[in-house]
Amino acid sequence: MSALLLLPLLAPLTAAPTEDRFEDVRSALAQDVEKGVYRSVVVAVDRGGERLLTHTEGDIAEDAIFRIFSMTKPITAVAALILVDEGKLDLDAPLAEYLPEFAQMQVAVSVKDEETKQRTMQTVDAERAISVRDLFRHTSGLTYGFFGTGHVDQLVQQADLYSGDLEHFSKTLAALPLKHQPGVQFEYSLSCDILGRVVEVVGGKPLDEFFEARIFGPLGMRDTGFSVAKEKLHRIPPLYARQAGELVEQTGGGMPPPQEQPKLFLGGAGLYSSAADYLRFCDMLAHDGELSGTRILKKETVADMFTDHLEQRGGSLLLLGSKFGLGLALVNNDAGPPKGTGWWGGAAGTGFWIDREDKISGVFMIQNMMELRHWHRFQTGVYRALAE
Repeated sequence: MSALLLLPLLAPLTAAPTEDRFEDVRSALAQDVEKGVYRSVVVAVDRGGERLLTHTEGDIAEDAIFRIFSMTKPITAVAALILVDEGKLDLDAPLAEYLPEFAQMQVAVSVKDEETKQRTMQTVDAERAISVRDLFRHTSGLTYGFFGTGHVDQLVQQADLYSGDLEHFSKTLAALPLKHQPGVQFEYSLSCDILGRVVEVVGGKPLDEFFEARIFGPLGMRDTGFSVAKEKLHRIPPLYARQAGELVEQTGGGMPPPQEQPKLFLGGAGLYSSAADYLRFCDMLAHDGELSGTRILKKETVADMFTDHLEQRGGSLLLLGSKFGLGLALVNNDAGPPKGTGWWGGAAGTGFWIDREDKISGVFMIQNMMELRHWHRFQTGVYRALAE
């Protein structure tokens, strides 16, 4: 690990960088590959719509196509916000207005029997309806299931969620009790997958078609989708997980085979994309919803997306003391990009950030399952280089 990548910013950003300004960043990436931190990496950084850095290390091409897992979530959020801009979706409306299966939800509570000292699950009525906004900010009361061991976590793990389409997914999940009262606590969850179902219902198209028509096509994201064309399969790098300190090749990581069009379009984790494609998505948000003359969102909608909507709610998996906007985390410290910079990552170690103050966007693409911090070191190195 390069010591450079751990240093806080010491100076304001300067004007256009020279190529050798990133020498230490590239060197750190090369060291990581040499040491087996990851097998290969593709990175790209833009500022003001101009490319500052594109770099690869390891046996990989710039146009590699990655499993981006949870980097799907901000794309789903933007799709839903398109419908908000069109007046078709209300952030504060009850979710059940669009998905009736979420009316009259129950919430699980753990009750201890004083005689046996055993705990059992009971349910109570939800104190308020889940709102659409709750889905964006993970305060719906839903859970992923695999981050905990409680009653609801177990029910979610055991449920037949993934055998049908997104309608089946939504109705099956809605039949289970919530883990928390709506609006009370942040818990990273299946909320964005349900938001994807809202997009399908309100937008009148399957999620893959809506993404293509309203985001990927207009932005020229030709290598992004829920599947990968046969002629592009060779561009997908292997997926790895660390076992006994060594990277071991995996198959899929829970995603369907890339050559098969899935019947279940998960708005929380289902997409493939390239560094160049995802950077175009980031640049659009960095420039207030517009890229190269193509407007995706209203300027004020983007500003709202990058405003903290979590307020003081606590919860699990809110990393690095961040705040949370509509579909992505927001920087809330002084040791890196400006406060309010949007960011998130994926289960295979990919990551991105969107700095609207300095118009800087960056992506970091590897394929290491559950190694989620490498891209933060890269980001810090980029800002350090720009400050020199």
